[in-house]
Amino acid sequence: MNYASSGNGTSQHPSGVFFEQLTGGKMVHVPYKSRAESLTVPISGQGTDIIFENLAPALPHIKAGKLRALGVTSEKSGARRAGHRRNLAEIRHRLVAGAFAPAGVPKPVVERLSIELIKSIQDPDTKAKLVAQGIEPGGMTPAELAAFQKSDVEKWARLIKAGISGSSEAGRPVGSPSGSLLAFSEA
Repeated sequence: MNYASSGNGTSQHPSGVFFEQLTGGKMVHVPYKSRAESLTVPISGQGTDIIFENLAPALPHIKAGKLRALGVTSEKSGARRAGHRRNLAEIRHRLVAGAFAPAGVPKPVVERLSIELIKSIQDPDTKAKLVAQGIEPGGMTPAELAAFQKSDVEKWARLIKAGISGSSEAGRPVGSPSGSLLAFSEA
């Protein structure tokens, strides 16, 4: 079996490695030049068997019947609308977005920004728009964010030891935190 990604070290690549570690199976990683190409190849049925993809870009294809969701790596069950059959939360790989302030910003200011950002994401209209796109609105306190980052670094370190290499879309070496959950995450 082989799986598509948009390149070595991109967000899709480690999901396949995690899946191999979880199942003890082996798959062939097929890196494509772009996310669009890596998503359309499995849809066409030519070149790769599966893809590990974030829900937001995959959801329109799932709803159209062009892709079939086999599992979800989200720790939450909000992605059920994608028709997944199995929760693969053990993989715990998800795209996250965060907001950061420069070092030295006073703690009360950081806490206030965190509270206001979380409130804005939890606004019913905003939340509904995000959920419709396959995005799970969430939020973390600064302390929770620090714990999440620590856990993420440990996870990436295991991948590096397993032999995964390459660069992410943003040009950061694999193993550096790609973002932190503060505002929302995709399943």
